[in-house]
Amino acid sequence: MSMSQNDVKRALLGDHEAAKRLTETGYFKASGDLALCRCPFCGSEDVVYERYLHTAGYRWRVVCTSCMASIDPGYAQQRSMVQRMWNTRAPILSKSEMEMLEGME
Repeated sequence: MSMSQNDVKRALLGDHEAAKRLTETGYFKASGDLALCRCPFCGSEDVVYERYLHTAGYRWRVVCTSCMASIDPGYAQQRSMVQRMWNTRAPILSKSEMEMLEGME
């Protein structure tokens, strides 16, 4: 487990120094309007925003600190953009919808 993963877990448990380190490095656990869904791959709630410096300026990505799944389009200048990408899930189709879809081929 990397140092930042440990810090995320420590910050979630109330360690203020770990939270400060994460804020300085660009990791943000969000709630409210910026809340992130669980990881679609491992189901973890340990999902954070990361702000990083790109050659064209600061950008945002979302990272699951449990399995390291991420979404990073490389151009997101606002957290809300990567939030929509991360939180959007393909709808699960019913058996009849799948049959209808397969019949369209």
